Amino acid sequence: MSSSLSEATATDPDRFDIIKEVEEDWVQFYTTHWGKPEALRKAVENDRVWSIPNTEVTGLYFEDTSTFFIREQYEELYSYLDGRKQTDGVVVSGSPGIGKSFFNVYCLARRLNEQGTTLFRNCRGSYYLFNKHGVFLLENGFSISRRHLKGFDNQNRLWLLYDEVYGTSPPPEMFMNQPIFIVHASSPDSNRYKWASNMPRASIWYMDVWRFPELRDALKLYKITLTPEKYWQTGPVFRDYIADPNNPRFSLEQAVAEFNFGKLGHLLTCLVAADGDKSPGKVAHTLFVLRSSPNDHHAYFVDFKSQKVIKALNSQWEKVRIDEARTFVAGFQGVSIAAVLRGWLFEQYAILCLAGKPSDQGLDPKAQFLGFWEMETKKPLKQDAGANGVESEDVEMKDVCGEMEGAGLVGEGKGQEGKVRARTYFTKGPSEEKLPCFAREVLQYDNEREICVDGRLYVPRSSTNPLFDAFFFETRKPTHVMVWVFQVTISCEKGPGSASGYNRLKQIQEIASMKVGNEGTVEFRYVLLSPDLNKPEDIVYRFPLNTKGGKRILGNVYVQILAVSPHLKGLEWDPCMDLHLGLPFDS
Repeated sequence: MSSSLSEATATDPDRFDIIKEVEEDWVQFYTTHWGKPEALRKAVENDRVWSIPNTEVTGLYFEDTSTFFIREQYEELYSYLDGRKQTDGVVVSGSPGIGKSFFNVYCLARRLNEQGTTLFRNCRGSYYLFNKHGVFLLENGFSISRRHLKGFDNQNRLWLLYDEVYGTSPPPEMFMNQPIFIVHASSPDSNRYKWASNMPRASIWYMDVWRFPELRDALKLYKITLTPEKYWQTGPVFRDYIADPNNPRFSLEQAVAEFNFGKLGHLLTCLVAADGDKSPGKVAHTLFVLRSSPNDHHAYFVDFKSQKVIKALNSQWEKVRIDEARTFVAGFQGVSIAAVLRGWLFEQYAILCLAGKPSDQGLDPKAQFLGFWEMETKKPLKQDAGANGVESEDVEMKDVCGEMEGAGLVGEGKGQEGKVRARTYFTKGPSEEKLPCFAREVLQYDNEREICVDGRLYVPRSSTNPLFDAFFFETRKPTHVMVWVFQVTISCEKGPGSASGYNRLKQIQEIASMKVGNEGTVEFRYVLLSPDLNKPEDIVYRFPLNTKGGKRILGNVYVQILAVSPHLKGLEWDPCMDLHLGLPFDS
Protein backbone atom coordinates (compact mmCIF):
# COMPACT_ATOMS: atom_id res chain seq x y z
CA MET A 1 0.00 0.00 0.00
CA SER A 2 2.97 2.31 0.48
CA SER A 3 3.47 2.72 -3.28
CA SER A 4 -0.14 3.78 -3.72
CA LEU A 5 0.20 6.17 -0.83
CA SER A 6 3.27 7.79 -2.40
CA GLU A 7 1.60 8.02 -5.79
CA ALA A 8 -1.51 9.62 -4.34
CA THR A 9 0.41 12.28 -2.45
CA ALA A 10 3.25 13.00 -4.84
CA THR A 11 1.47 15.88 -6.55
CA ASP A 12 0.35 17.48 -3.30
CA PRO A 13 2.92 17.18 -0.47
CA ASP A 14 0.72 19.24 1.84
CA ARG A 15 -1.73 16.35 1.96
CA PHE A 16 0.81 13.91 3.36
CA ASP A 17 0.36 15.13 6.93
CA ILE A 18 -3.28 14.11 7.02
CA ILE A 19 -2.87 10.63 5.57
CA LYS A 20 -1.51 7.56 7.33
CA GLU A 21 -1.30 3.86 6.57
CA VAL A 22 -4.64 2.07 6.54
CA GLU A 23 -5.55 -1.27 8.12
CA GLU A 24 -5.13 -4.33 5.92
CA ASP A 25 -8.81 -5.18 6.32
CA TRP A 26 -9.78 -2.05 4.42
CA VAL A 27 -7.21 -2.80 1.72
CA GLN A 28 -8.89 -6.16 1.22
CA PHE A 29 -12.32 -4.49 1.18
CA TYR A 30 -11.08 -2.07 -1.47
CA THR A 31 -9.55 -4.72 -3.73
CA THR A 32 -12.68 -6.88 -3.46
CA HIS A 33 -15.10 -4.16 -4.56
CA TRP A 34 -13.28 -1.47 -6.58
CA GLY A 35 -14.69 -1.87 -10.09
CA LYS A 36 -15.97 -5.36 -9.22
CA PRO A 37 -19.75 -5.62 -8.66
CA GLU A 38 -19.68 -9.43 -8.69
CA ALA A 39 -19.28 -9.80 -4.91
CA LEU A 40 -22.42 -7.83 -4.09
CA ARG A 41 -24.39 -9.39 -6.92
CA LYS A 42 -23.55 -12.90 -5.70
CA ALA A 43 -24.45 -11.89 -2.15
CA VAL A 44 -27.95 -10.82 -3.20
CA GLU A 45 -28.36 -14.09 -5.09
CA ASN A 46 -27.10 -16.03 -2.05
CA ASP A 47 -30.01 -15.26 0.29
CA ARG A 48 -28.74 -11.67 0.66
CA VAL A 49 -25.85 -12.79 2.86
CA TRP A 50 -22.77 -10.64 2.27
CA SER A 51 -19.40 -11.75 3.65
CA ILE A 52 -16.69 -9.11 3.91
CA PRO A 53 -13.34 -8.75 5.70
CA ASN A 54 -13.35 -8.17 9.45
CA THR A 55 -15.32 -4.93 9.70
CA GLU A 56 -14.58 -4.12 13.30
CA VAL A 57 -12.87 -1.08 11.81
CA THR A 58 -16.26 0.24 10.74
CA GLY A 59 -16.98 1.05 14.38
CA LEU A 60 -19.92 -1.33 14.63
CA TYR A 61 -20.10 -2.97 18.04
CA PHE A 62 -21.04 -6.55 17.13
CA GLU A 63 -18.53 -9.24 18.01
CA ASP A 64 -18.72 -10.71 14.53
CA THR A 65 -19.42 -8.21 11.78
CA SER A 66 -17.85 -10.08 8.90
CA THR A 67 -21.29 -11.00 7.59
CA PHE A 68 -24.08 -8.62 6.65
CA PHE A 69 -27.67 -9.08 5.55
CA ILE A 70 -28.51 -6.88 2.56
CA ARG A 71 -32.01 -5.50 3.05
CA GLU A 72 -34.11 -4.84 -0.04
CA GLN A 73 -34.52 -1.37 1.39
CA TYR A 74 -30.76 -0.84 0.99
CA GLU A 75 -31.02 -1.38 -2.76
CA GLU A 76 -34.04 0.89 -2.99
CA LEU A 77 -32.30 3.59 -0.97
CA TYR A 78 -29.13 3.43 -3.04
CA SER A 79 -31.17 3.90 -6.23
CA TYR A 80 -32.72 6.96 -4.61
CA LEU A 81 -29.28 8.34 -3.69
CA ASP A 82 -27.97 7.73 -7.18
CA GLY A 83 -30.83 9.78 -8.57
CA ARG A 84 -30.09 12.61 -6.13
CA LYS A 85 -26.30 12.68 -6.41
CA GLN A 86 -26.22 16.13 -8.01
CA THR A 87 -28.00 17.63 -4.98
CA ASP A 88 -26.53 18.64 -1.61
CA GLY A 89 -27.19 15.32 0.09
CA VAL A 90 -29.60 12.97 1.84
CA VAL A 91 -30.15 12.29 5.54
CA VAL A 92 -30.89 8.62 6.23
CA SER A 93 -32.84 8.52 9.49
CA GLY A 94 -35.17 6.22 11.41
CA SER A 95 -35.40 4.39 14.71
CA PRO A 96 -32.10 3.51 16.40
CA GLY A 97 -30.79 0.01 15.76
CA ILE A 98 -32.43 -0.77 12.41
CA GLY A 99 -29.30 -0.88 10.23
CA LYS A 100 -28.46 2.65 9.12
CA SER A 101 -24.74 2.12 9.82
CA PHE A 102 -24.87 -1.18 7.95
CA PHE A 103 -26.35 0.69 5.01
CA ASN A 104 -23.40 3.06 4.87
CA VAL A 105 -21.05 0.08 4.50
CA TYR A 106 -23.27 -1.30 1.73
CA CYS A 107 -23.38 2.13 0.09
CA LEU A 108 -19.59 2.30 0.22
CA ALA A 109 -19.29 -1.04 -1.59
CA ARG A 110 -21.69 0.18 -4.29
CA ARG A 111 -19.60 3.32 -4.74
CA LEU A 112 -16.44 1.23 -5.10
CA ASN A 113 -18.19 -0.95 -7.68
CA GLU A 114 -18.72 2.23 -9.71
CA GLN A 115 -15.17 3.45 -9.00
CA GLY A 116 -16.49 6.62 -7.39
CA THR A 117 -14.24 8.65 -5.11
CA THR A 118 -15.73 8.38 -1.63
CA LEU A 119 -14.93 9.73 1.81
CA PHE A 120 -16.23 7.31 4.46
CA ARG A 121 -16.63 8.51 8.04
CA ASN A 122 -17.46 5.68 10.43
CA CYS A 123 -19.30 5.98 13.73
CA ARG A 124 -16.00 5.97 15.66
CA GLY A 125 -14.94 9.18 13.96
CA SER A 126 -12.32 7.85 11.52
CA TYR A 127 -12.22 9.11 7.93
CA TYR A 128 -11.26 6.80 5.06
CA LEU A 129 -10.64 7.99 1.53
CA PHE A 130 -11.33 5.63 -1.38
CA ASN A 131 -10.18 6.60 -4.89
CA LYS A 132 -8.42 5.15 -7.91
CA HIS A 133 -5.12 5.05 -5.98
CA GLY A 134 -6.47 2.92 -3.12
CA VAL A 135 -7.81 3.47 0.39
CA PHE A 136 -6.29 5.85 2.94
CA LEU A 137 -6.96 6.58 6.58
CA LEU A 138 -7.00 10.30 7.29
CA GLU A 139 -5.15 11.35 10.43
CA ASN A 140 -7.79 13.84 11.48
CA GLY A 141 -10.91 14.48 9.47
CA PHE A 142 -11.46 17.88 11.04
CA SER A 143 -8.08 19.06 9.74
CA ILE A 144 -9.13 18.51 6.14
CA SER A 145 -9.26 21.82 4.32
CA ARG A 146 -11.37 22.75 1.31
CA ARG A 147 -8.16 22.77 -0.71
CA HIS A 148 -7.65 19.14 0.25
CA LEU A 149 -11.20 18.27 -0.77
CA LYS A 150 -10.62 19.66 -4.25
CA GLY A 151 -7.52 17.53 -4.57
CA PHE A 152 -9.31 14.34 -3.60
CA ASP A 153 -11.53 14.23 -6.65
CA ASN A 154 -10.78 15.85 -9.97
CA GLN A 155 -13.00 13.74 -12.19
CA ASN A 156 -16.37 13.15 -10.52
CA ARG A 157 -18.44 14.35 -7.61
CA LEU A 158 -17.13 13.33 -4.19
CA TRP A 159 -19.50 11.41 -1.92
CA LEU A 160 -19.21 11.73 1.85
CA LEU A 161 -20.73 8.78 3.75
CA TYR A 162 -21.07 10.17 7.26
CA ASP A 163 -22.06 8.11 10.29
CA GLU A 164 -22.56 9.59 13.75
CA VAL A 165 -23.70 7.25 16.49
CA TYR A 166 -21.75 8.07 19.63
CA GLY A 167 -22.31 11.81 19.73
CA THR A 168 -24.35 14.62 18.27
CA SER A 169 -21.83 16.18 15.90
CA PRO A 170 -23.15 17.00 12.42
CA PRO A 171 -20.84 16.86 9.39
CA PRO A 172 -18.13 19.54 9.80
CA GLU A 173 -18.65 22.96 8.27
CA MET A 174 -15.86 22.39 5.75
CA PHE A 175 -18.12 19.94 3.89
CA MET A 176 -20.94 22.46 3.49
CA ASN A 177 -21.58 24.38 0.28
CA GLN A 178 -19.03 22.26 -1.55
CA PRO A 179 -19.44 20.08 -4.65
CA ILE A 180 -19.92 17.13 -2.31
CA PHE A 181 -22.86 14.74 -2.02
CA ILE A 182 -23.41 14.04 1.70
CA VAL A 183 -25.10 10.83 2.85
CA HIS A 184 -25.64 11.25 6.59
CA ALA A 185 -26.80 8.20 8.59
CA SER A 186 -28.41 9.75 11.65
CA SER A 187 -30.68 9.04 14.56
CA PRO A 188 -34.08 10.79 14.42
CA ASP A 189 -32.60 13.65 16.47
CA SER A 190 -33.20 16.55 14.09
CA ASN A 191 -30.44 18.58 15.77
CA ARG A 192 -27.92 16.14 14.33
CA TYR A 193 -28.85 16.99 10.77
CA LYS A 194 -29.70 20.68 10.94
CA TRP A 195 -27.25 21.18 8.09
CA ALA A 196 -29.85 19.67 5.74
CA SER A 197 -32.47 22.28 6.64
CA ASN A 198 -30.02 24.98 5.51
CA MET A 199 -29.51 23.34 2.14
CA PRO A 200 -32.56 23.62 -0.11
CA ARG A 201 -31.52 20.67 -2.25
CA ALA A 202 -31.01 18.24 0.63
CA SER A 203 -33.67 15.65 1.48
CA ILE A 204 -34.43 13.04 4.12
CA TRP A 205 -35.21 9.33 3.82
CA TYR A 206 -36.73 7.45 6.75
CA MET A 207 -35.60 3.84 6.85
CA ASP A 208 -38.39 1.51 7.90
CA VAL A 209 -38.12 -1.04 10.69
CA TRP A 210 -37.64 -4.73 9.89
CA ARG A 211 -40.41 -6.98 8.62
CA PHE A 212 -40.55 -10.47 10.03
CA PRO A 213 -39.16 -12.47 7.06
CA GLU A 214 -36.04 -10.34 6.60
CA LEU A 215 -35.35 -10.10 10.33
CA ARG A 216 -35.72 -13.86 10.69
CA ASP A 217 -33.22 -14.42 7.87
CA ALA A 218 -30.77 -11.81 9.20
CA LEU A 219 -30.73 -13.22 12.74
CA LYS A 220 -29.84 -16.66 11.41
CA LEU A 221 -26.40 -15.19 10.76
CA TYR A 222 -26.05 -14.78 14.53
CA LYS A 223 -27.52 -18.23 15.29
CA ILE A 224 -30.72 -16.66 16.63
CA THR A 225 -34.03 -18.34 15.80
CA LEU A 226 -36.86 -15.86 15.38
CA THR A 227 -40.47 -17.00 15.63
CA PRO A 228 -43.52 -14.86 14.81
CA GLU A 229 -44.43 -14.84 18.51
CA LYS A 230 -40.98 -13.60 19.53
CA TYR A 231 -41.10 -10.97 16.79
CA TRP A 232 -44.46 -9.64 17.99
CA GLN A 233 -43.32 -9.60 21.60
CA THR A 234 -39.86 -8.08 21.03
CA GLY A 235 -40.46 -5.85 18.03
CA PRO A 236 -39.00 -5.01 14.62
CA VAL A 237 -35.67 -3.48 15.71
CA PHE A 238 -32.57 -5.51 14.84
CA ARG A 239 -30.48 -4.21 17.73
CA ASP A 240 -32.98 -5.42 20.34
CA TYR A 241 -32.02 -9.02 19.58
CA ILE A 242 -28.26 -8.54 19.98
CA ALA A 243 -26.61 -7.26 23.14
CA ASP A 244 -24.62 -4.05 22.93
CA PRO A 245 -21.95 -4.06 25.67
CA ASN A 246 -21.23 -0.35 25.17
CA ASN A 247 -24.82 0.77 25.48
CA PRO A 248 -26.97 -1.28 27.90
CA ARG A 249 -30.55 -1.27 26.80
CA PHE A 250 -33.17 0.69 28.67
CA SER A 251 -35.55 -1.96 30.01
CA LEU A 252 -39.25 -1.99 29.27
CA GLU A 253 -39.93 -2.00 33.00
CA GLN A 254 -37.91 1.22 33.38
CA ALA A 255 -39.66 2.83 30.43
CA VAL A 256 -43.17 1.97 31.64
CA ALA A 257 -42.33 3.18 35.15
CA GLU A 258 -41.42 6.60 33.74
CA PHE A 259 -44.26 6.70 31.20
CA ASN A 260 -47.19 9.07 31.66
CA PHE A 261 -50.07 9.36 29.20
CA GLY A 262 -50.34 13.03 30.08
CA LYS A 263 -46.80 13.49 28.75
CA LEU A 264 -47.35 11.48 25.57
CA GLY A 265 -46.99 14.49 23.30
CA HIS A 266 -43.65 15.40 24.86
CA LEU A 267 -42.55 11.79 24.63
CA LEU A 268 -43.24 11.68 20.89
CA THR A 269 -41.23 14.86 20.53
CA CYS A 270 -38.33 13.10 22.25
CA LEU A 271 -38.27 10.58 19.42
CA VAL A 272 -36.88 13.33 17.22
CA ALA A 273 -35.46 15.74 19.81
CA ALA A 274 -32.04 16.63 21.15
CA ASP A 275 -32.58 14.72 24.39
CA GLY A 276 -33.16 11.43 22.59
CA ASP A 277 -30.20 9.87 24.40
CA LYS A 278 -31.45 11.03 27.80
CA SER A 279 -34.15 9.40 29.88
CA PRO A 280 -37.26 10.73 28.03
CA GLY A 281 -35.72 9.79 24.70
CA LYS A 282 -34.80 6.32 25.93
CA VAL A 283 -38.35 5.85 27.19
CA ALA A 284 -39.70 6.92 23.81
CA HIS A 285 -37.43 4.61 21.79
CA THR A 286 -38.13 1.69 24.14
CA LEU A 287 -41.88 2.01 23.64
CA PHE A 288 -42.22 3.28 20.08
CA VAL A 289 -40.70 2.99 16.63
CA LEU A 290 -40.74 5.20 13.57
CA ARG A 291 -42.25 3.57 10.51
CA SER A 292 -42.28 4.71 6.92
CA SER A 293 -44.49 3.69 4.05
CA PRO A 294 -43.01 1.71 1.13
CA ASN A 295 -44.52 4.39 -1.08
CA ASP A 296 -43.19 7.37 0.87
CA HIS A 297 -39.91 7.28 2.78
CA HIS A 298 -39.89 11.08 3.19
CA ALA A 299 -42.35 10.95 6.08
CA TYR A 300 -42.87 8.68 9.06
CA PHE A 301 -45.47 7.69 11.59
CA VAL A 302 -45.16 6.43 15.15
CA ASP A 303 -46.11 2.89 16.12
CA PHE A 304 -45.83 0.77 19.24
CA LYS A 305 -42.62 -1.25 19.22
CA SER A 306 -44.23 -4.55 20.21
CA GLN A 307 -47.23 -6.33 21.66
CA LYS A 308 -45.35 -6.50 24.94
CA VAL A 309 -45.30 -2.71 25.00
CA ILE A 310 -49.03 -2.54 24.30
CA LYS A 311 -49.74 -4.97 27.12
CA ALA A 312 -47.58 -2.95 29.51
CA LEU A 313 -49.29 0.31 28.57
CA ASN A 314 -52.69 -1.33 28.99
CA SER A 315 -51.86 -1.73 32.66
CA GLN A 316 -50.93 1.95 32.84
CA TRP A 317 -54.19 2.87 31.12
CA GLU A 318 -56.18 1.60 34.10
CA LYS A 319 -55.17 4.80 35.90
CA VAL A 320 -56.60 7.07 33.18
CA ARG A 321 -59.95 8.83 33.70
CA ILE A 322 -62.51 8.96 30.92
CA ASP A 323 -62.23 12.75 30.60
CA GLU A 324 -58.45 12.45 30.23
CA ALA A 325 -58.82 9.72 27.62
CA ARG A 326 -61.21 11.87 25.62
CA THR A 327 -58.73 14.76 25.68
CA PHE A 328 -55.87 12.53 24.57
CA VAL A 329 -57.80 11.42 21.49
CA ALA A 330 -58.68 15.00 20.54
CA GLY A 331 -55.19 16.25 21.23
CA PHE A 332 -53.72 14.24 18.38
CA GLN A 333 -56.34 15.22 15.80
CA GLY A 334 -54.60 16.28 12.62
CA VAL A 335 -51.21 14.95 13.82
CA SER A 336 -50.61 12.50 11.00
CA ILE A 337 -47.55 10.85 12.51
CA ALA A 338 -49.60 9.81 15.56
CA ALA A 339 -52.46 8.20 13.62
CA VAL A 340 -51.73 4.69 14.92
CA LEU A 341 -51.42 5.88 18.53
CA ARG A 342 -54.55 7.95 18.20
CA GLY A 343 -56.45 4.92 16.94
CA TRP A 344 -55.28 2.92 19.93
CA LEU A 345 -56.18 5.75 22.31
CA PHE A 346 -59.67 5.95 20.84
CA GLU A 347 -60.12 2.21 21.23
CA GLN A 348 -59.16 2.44 24.90
CA TYR A 349 -61.47 5.44 25.34
CA ALA A 350 -64.33 3.51 23.72
CA ILE A 351 -63.82 0.63 26.18
CA LEU A 352 -64.01 3.12 29.07
CA CYS A 353 -67.28 4.46 27.66
CA LEU A 354 -68.74 0.96 27.29
CA ALA A 355 -67.67 0.14 30.85
CA GLY A 356 -69.84 3.05 31.93
CA LYS A 357 -68.03 4.00 35.13
CA PRO A 358 -68.37 7.72 36.01
CA SER A 359 -65.21 9.80 35.97
CA ASP A 360 -63.74 11.32 39.12
CA GLN A 361 -64.38 14.65 37.44
CA GLY A 362 -68.09 13.91 37.15
CA LEU A 363 -68.02 13.09 33.43
CA ASP A 364 -70.98 10.81 32.70
CA PRO A 365 -70.04 8.00 30.29
CA LYS A 366 -73.62 7.84 29.00
CA ALA A 367 -73.29 11.43 27.80
CA GLN A 368 -70.53 10.35 25.42
CA PHE A 369 -72.97 8.27 23.33
CA LEU A 370 -74.21 10.85 20.84
CA GLY A 371 -76.11 8.92 18.21
CA PHE A 372 -77.09 5.35 17.35
CA TRP A 373 -77.52 4.76 13.65
CA GLU A 374 -78.83 1.80 11.70
CA MET A 375 -76.74 0.45 8.83
CA GLU A 376 -77.71 -1.47 5.70
CA THR A 377 -76.10 -2.90 2.59
CA LYS A 378 -77.90 -0.43 0.33
CA LYS A 379 -75.72 2.56 -0.41
CA PRO A 380 -77.78 5.78 -0.70
CA LEU A 381 -77.14 7.74 -3.86
CA LYS A 382 -77.34 11.50 -4.10
CA GLN A 383 -80.77 12.70 -5.08
CA ASP A 384 -80.93 13.98 -8.64
CA ALA A 385 -82.67 17.23 -9.37
CA GLY A 386 -86.37 16.58 -9.84
CA ALA A 387 -86.23 13.04 -8.50
CA ASN A 388 -88.83 11.87 -6.02
CA GLY A 389 -86.65 10.17 -3.43
CA VAL A 390 -83.22 8.75 -2.92
CA GLU A 391 -82.16 5.78 -4.99
CA SER A 392 -79.86 3.14 -3.60
CA GLU A 393 -77.26 0.73 -4.85
CA ASP A 394 -76.75 -2.78 -3.52
CA VAL A 395 -73.04 -3.34 -3.02
CA GLU A 396 -73.19 -6.39 -0.77
CA MET A 397 -70.55 -8.46 -2.50
CA LYS A 398 -67.73 -6.37 -3.85
CA ASP A 399 -64.02 -7.06 -3.76
CA VAL A 400 -62.49 -4.43 -1.54
CA CYS A 401 -59.00 -3.56 -0.41
CA GLY A 402 -59.49 -3.53 3.31
CA GLU A 403 -57.77 -4.22 6.58
CA MET A 404 -56.21 -7.63 6.82
CA GLU A 405 -56.19 -7.84 10.59
CA GLY A 406 -54.41 -10.60 12.38
CA ALA A 407 -50.73 -9.72 12.68
CA GLY A 408 -48.88 -8.72 15.78
CA LEU A 409 -47.79 -5.09 15.76
CA VAL A 410 -50.29 -2.29 15.43
CA GLY A 411 -48.55 -1.11 12.28
CA GLU A 412 -48.45 -4.61 10.80
CA GLY A 413 -51.56 -6.55 9.99
CA LYS A 414 -54.08 -3.93 10.99
CA GLY A 415 -53.79 -1.46 8.20
CA GLN A 416 -52.19 -3.84 5.74
CA GLU A 417 -54.26 -4.12 2.64
CA GLY A 418 -55.37 -7.10 0.61
CA LYS A 419 -58.27 -7.88 -1.70
CA VAL A 420 -61.08 -9.54 0.24
CA ARG A 421 -64.63 -10.41 -0.70
CA ALA A 422 -66.78 -8.41 1.68
CA ARG A 423 -70.32 -7.41 2.57
CA THR A 424 -70.41 -3.64 2.95
CA TYR A 425 -72.77 -1.69 5.21
CA PHE A 426 -73.63 2.00 4.97
CA THR A 427 -75.41 4.31 7.38
CA LYS A 428 -79.16 4.33 6.82
CA GLY A 429 -80.43 6.65 9.52
CA PRO A 430 -81.12 7.02 13.27
CA SER A 431 -82.25 3.80 14.91
CA GLU A 432 -85.21 3.37 17.21
CA GLU A 433 -83.21 0.76 19.11
CA LYS A 434 -80.72 2.05 21.66
CA LEU A 435 -77.48 0.68 22.99
CA PRO A 436 -77.90 -0.48 26.63
CA CYS A 437 -75.50 1.65 28.69
CA PHE A 438 -74.76 0.48 32.23
CA ALA A 439 -71.72 0.33 34.47
CA ARG A 440 -69.93 -2.91 33.73
CA GLU A 441 -66.91 -4.70 35.06
CA VAL A 442 -64.29 -5.16 32.34
CA LEU A 443 -62.78 -8.62 31.92
CA GLN A 444 -59.82 -9.07 29.60
CA TYR A 445 -59.79 -12.72 28.61
CA ASP A 446 -57.39 -15.05 26.80
CA ASN A 447 -59.79 -17.76 25.64
CA GLU A 448 -63.52 -18.35 25.46
CA ARG A 449 -63.56 -20.73 28.46
CA GLU A 450 -63.41 -17.65 30.69
CA ILE A 451 -66.72 -16.31 29.35
CA CYS A 452 -70.04 -16.49 31.23
CA VAL A 453 -73.40 -15.00 30.36
CA ASP A 454 -73.37 -12.11 32.81
CA GLY A 455 -73.24 -8.32 32.84
CA ARG A 456 -69.50 -7.90 32.27
CA LEU A 457 -67.81 -6.26 29.30
CA TYR A 458 -65.50 -8.81 27.68
CA VAL A 459 -62.36 -7.59 25.94
CA PRO A 460 -60.17 -10.16 24.14
CA ARG A 461 -56.60 -9.80 25.35
CA SER A 462 -55.18 -10.73 21.95
CA SER A 463 -54.86 -7.68 19.71
CA THR A 464 -54.93 -9.97 16.68
CA ASN A 465 -58.66 -10.63 17.03
CA PRO A 466 -59.86 -10.19 13.46
CA LEU A 467 -63.51 -9.27 13.95
CA PHE A 468 -64.30 -7.62 17.28
CA ASP A 469 -62.75 -5.55 20.06
CA ALA A 470 -65.30 -6.19 22.82
CA PHE A 471 -68.74 -7.62 23.53
CA PHE A 472 -71.29 -8.02 26.31
CA PHE A 473 -74.45 -10.03 26.92
CA GLU A 474 -77.85 -8.44 27.47
CA THR A 475 -80.29 -10.87 29.08
CA ARG A 476 -83.75 -9.65 28.10
CA LYS A 477 -85.51 -12.76 29.38
CA PRO A 478 -84.26 -16.02 30.89
CA THR A 479 -84.77 -17.50 27.43
CA HIS A 480 -83.64 -14.49 25.38
CA VAL A 481 -80.03 -13.25 25.26
CA MET A 482 -78.69 -10.47 23.05
CA VAL A 483 -74.97 -10.46 22.22
CA TRP A 484 -73.66 -6.96 21.48
CA VAL A 485 -70.44 -7.18 19.45
CA PHE A 486 -68.26 -4.08 19.07
CA GLN A 487 -65.56 -2.97 16.72
CA VAL A 488 -63.76 0.34 17.15
CA THR A 489 -62.32 2.61 14.48
CA ILE A 490 -61.23 6.22 14.45
CA SER A 491 -61.47 6.36 10.67
CA CYS A 492 -64.57 6.32 8.49
CA GLU A 493 -64.04 2.73 7.34
CA LYS A 494 -63.64 -0.57 9.14
CA GLY A 495 -63.02 -4.12 8.02
CA PRO A 496 -63.42 -6.56 6.49
CA GLY A 497 -60.99 -8.62 8.55
CA SER A 498 -60.85 -12.40 8.26
CA ALA A 499 -63.73 -14.88 8.14
CA SER A 500 -61.83 -17.07 10.60
CA GLY A 501 -62.95 -14.65 13.31
CA TYR A 502 -66.51 -15.94 12.89
CA ASN A 503 -65.42 -19.11 14.71
CA ARG A 504 -64.83 -17.12 17.90
CA LEU A 505 -68.26 -15.58 17.64
CA LYS A 506 -69.65 -19.08 17.12
CA GLN A 507 -68.14 -20.15 20.45
CA ILE A 508 -69.73 -17.13 22.14
CA GLN A 509 -73.07 -18.08 20.58
CA GLU A 510 -72.76 -21.62 21.93
CA ILE A 511 -72.08 -20.30 25.44
CA ALA A 512 -75.22 -18.15 25.27
CA SER A 513 -77.28 -21.02 23.81
CA MET A 514 -76.36 -23.25 26.74
CA LYS A 515 -77.66 -20.51 29.04
CA VAL A 516 -81.07 -20.09 27.38
CA GLY A 517 -81.65 -23.77 26.54
CA ASN A 518 -82.94 -25.41 23.41
CA GLU A 519 -86.11 -23.32 23.35
CA GLY A 520 -84.31 -20.05 23.94
CA THR A 521 -83.21 -17.34 21.53
CA VAL A 522 -79.75 -15.85 21.03
CA GLU A 523 -79.50 -12.75 18.84
CA PHE A 524 -76.47 -10.78 17.68
CA ARG A 525 -76.06 -7.04 17.22
CA TYR A 526 -72.94 -5.63 15.56
CA VAL A 527 -71.93 -2.09 16.50
CA LEU A 528 -69.15 0.01 15.03
CA LEU A 529 -67.91 2.67 17.47
CA SER A 530 -66.74 5.85 15.74
CA PRO A 531 -65.86 9.36 17.00
CA ASP A 532 -68.02 12.39 16.33
CA LEU A 533 -65.17 13.71 14.20
CA ASN A 534 -66.63 11.52 11.43
CA LYS A 535 -69.96 12.18 9.75
CA PRO A 536 -72.31 9.19 10.19
CA GLU A 537 -73.21 9.22 6.50
CA ASP A 538 -69.55 8.74 5.57
CA ILE A 539 -69.00 5.64 7.71
CA VAL A 540 -68.54 2.25 6.05
CA TYR A 541 -68.47 -1.09 7.89
CA ARG A 542 -67.36 -4.25 6.08
CA PHE A 543 -67.69 -7.92 6.99
CA PRO A 544 -65.86 -10.76 5.24
CA LEU A 545 -68.04 -13.13 3.27
CA ASN A 546 -68.50 -16.67 4.50
CA THR A 547 -65.71 -19.09 3.72
CA LYS A 548 -64.79 -22.62 4.72
CA GLY A 549 -62.86 -21.00 7.54
CA GLY A 550 -65.91 -19.41 9.13
CA LYS A 551 -69.52 -18.30 8.67
CA ARG A 552 -71.10 -15.14 9.93
CA ILE A 553 -73.90 -15.16 12.49
CA LEU A 554 -76.55 -12.83 11.12
CA GLY A 555 -77.63 -9.80 13.09
CA ASN A 556 -78.51 -6.12 12.76
CA VAL A 557 -75.65 -3.69 12.16
CA TYR A 558 -75.28 -0.22 13.72
CA VAL A 559 -72.83 2.61 14.19
CA GLN A 560 -72.54 4.33 17.58
CA ILE A 561 -71.05 7.82 17.60
CA LEU A 562 -68.90 8.71 20.61
CA ALA A 563 -68.12 12.25 21.74
CA VAL A 564 -64.54 13.45 21.55
CA SER A 565 -63.31 16.81 22.82
CA PRO A 566 -63.28 19.59 20.23
CA HIS A 567 -60.14 19.82 18.13
CA LEU A 568 -57.45 21.67 20.03
CA LYS A 569 -56.29 24.45 17.75
CA GLY A 570 -52.71 25.29 17.00
CA LEU A 571 -51.52 21.73 16.50
CA GLU A 572 -49.47 21.69 13.34
CA TRP A 573 -47.01 19.00 12.38
CA ASP A 574 -44.82 18.76 9.34
CA PRO A 575 -43.28 15.27 9.38
CA CYS A 576 -40.51 16.34 7.02
CA MET A 577 -39.41 19.27 9.17
CA ASP A 578 -39.42 17.50 12.55
CA LEU A 579 -41.08 20.31 14.48
CA HIS A 580 -42.06 19.75 18.11
CA LEU A 581 -45.63 18.73 18.81
CA GLY A 582 -46.27 21.26 21.56
CA LEU A 583 -49.47 19.54 22.64
CA PRO A 584 -51.57 21.57 25.10
CA PHE A 585 -51.70 18.77 27.70
CA ASP A 586 -47.91 18.51 27.95
CA SER A 587 -47.61 20.14 31.33
